[in-house]
Formats: sequence, structure tokens, C-alpha cells
Amino acid sequence: MEQYRLAVEMADRISGRRQSANAFFVSVVSALTITNGSGIVSEWYWTSTVSGAAMLVCFMWWRTLASYRAINSAKFKVIHKIERSLPFLMFAEEEQHYKSSKRTGYKPLSRIEQAVPVLFAVVILVSAIVSVVAK
Repeated sequence: MEQYRLAVEMADRISGRRQSANAFFVSVVSALTITNGSGIVSEWYWTSTVSGAAMLVCFMWWRTLASYRAINSAKFKVIHKIERSLPFLMFAEEEQHYKSSKRTGYKPLSRIEQAVPVLFAVVILVSAIVSVVAK
């Protein structure tokens, strides 16, 4: 039972770290985007450089989220395996409920979350192109 508690706690900690990483990446990408839009960088090559840096950060963010998703997936496989020896399969039962619910339109949060850096990168790319063409 202690191993089960530890596995669940470790999965929760990974989720907390993922949220901290998200906050960090949002801050960095926002700062770079604000720098580009504020007029601080006025030459096309600086706009391109800052936009490229922001898109690189978005890529690193996307990869970080993919890594966290893989880690959590592995942790929950272990949790499900441990649960087989317990009287009630709490996480397996919960997973069945939200996956089988047609009304909720269940999509794994990790998949939705991973779309955010891609959307940021697309917006940054379009903004950079518009900015460079306008100059």
C-alpha cells in the first residue's frame, strides 16, 4: 500500500512540475513577443531573431510537455499495475468513466495542452512575417 501511495504522490508531483514548466514557458514567450510588438526592436533582422528565439522556446516547450506526458503515462501504468492487487481499482475505474462518457467529449488534457505552444509559434510566425513585410 505504501508503494501505491508513493506512486500516486510521484505522479502528482510530475503534474505540479509540468504546471511550473508551463508558467515558465508562457512567461518567456510572452516577454519575447512583447519585445517584438513594443517597437523596441525595429529592424527586420532583430524582429526575425526575436521571433526565431520565441519559436525555438515554443518548440522546447512542446518537447517538454511531450516528455512530461510520457513520464506520467509510465507512472500511471505502474499505478494501474499496483491497483490490480488492491480491492478497488480507483484510477482504472475513474479512467473508464471519463473515457466512456460521450457527453464530455473527453480529450486527454496533455494533448490539448501540447497544442498551446504550437498555437503560440504559429501566431509568432505570422506576426513576424507581417512585421517584416510591413517594414
